[in-house]
Amino acid sequence: MGRVNSTKSSEQVRPLLCENKANPTNIDKVVERAFISNKSLSSKGIWKLLHREYKGKEKSFDLDQVIEKMDSDCIEWLKKDFETKTLLYKTFENRVSTIRKFYVAA
Repeated sequence: MGRVNSTKSSEQVRPLLCENKANPTNIDKVVERAFISNKSLSSKGIWKLLHREYKGKEKSFDLDQVIEKMDSDCIEWLKKDFETKTLLYKTFENRVSTIRKFYVAA
């Protein structure tokens, strides 16, 4: 009989918050990826991280390149049907808060 590996952390086996949502948006996935890799950052810190990535060439969080434009208080991003949507910083803060609560409750 094989042994069950009990050393895996709950984060490795726990599905992403986006996988638990009925219709996660493209930007939800980007924000969650950024949060997971930098859980100690504030919402502002995660915003700055995404902004640096937006300005650079390497993509670690926006893998599908859905962010079309980003500045200090707004992200324009593409929905799955290629419609452009706007995400204001305040709404972004709320999304990060929801994601943070999901992972703290783990």
